[in-house]
Amino acid sequence: MKNITKTCFKVQSFAIFLVGLSFATVTKANNLDENIEPNIAALEQEAKQRIQVFAKQLKSTLKAAITEGGLTSGVNTCFLKAPTISKDNSKQPWSLTRTSLKVRNTSNTADEWELEQLKTFEQQKTTGKSIKKLSSSTLITNQDGSKQFRFAKAIPTQQICLACHGEQIPNSVKESIANHYPNDKAVGFKLGDIRGIFSVSKTIK
Repeated sequence: MKNITKTCFKVQSFAIFLVGLSFATVTKANNLDENIEPNIAALEQEAKQRIQVFAKQLKSTLKAAITEGGLTSGVNTCFLKAPTISKDNSKQPWSLTRTSLKVRNTSNTADEWELEQLKTFEQQKTTGKSIKKLSSSTLITNQDGSKQFRFAKAIPTQQICLACHGEQIPNSVKESIANHYPNDKAVGFKLGDIRGIFSVSKTIK
């Protein structure tokens, strides 16, 4: 009887040991998972894809509006629909917006990180680097311990931009811009200038 009791005790002890070992292993694995850095290359790729979709939607919407109602219609459409298109492409935990050193919509004013990227891109452009290749990304650790991935890609000034952002803007278009954007600074651009940046971010918990 004593031997049976000892055997049962040993079996129970071994079972408890296995449970404890399993718990410790799972805990250790979870801790390791928390310490794994996000795949920056994968995040950059997804950010570029989101920008591509957003830019395509915005450009096609503006072209359709201009074709149907002229440049003033394009300004009106940009005012009414651009924020919605941006919002539709900002599904949590992602966020997508545009900004510039010379903004039209003051709600798109660059924050400190965006401003740094804009200035850096302008400097890189003077060295002859292609605007289409100007991009940057970073991973920021917030005070609460969460991480934020940020990505910026330069926007080249194209021919379609000049009618509303160039050096010679029709008076009717100027009036429409002034009605919607009384503090507009986004004029005087030339073909090939950096119009601004696409700014993408993702919160990683």
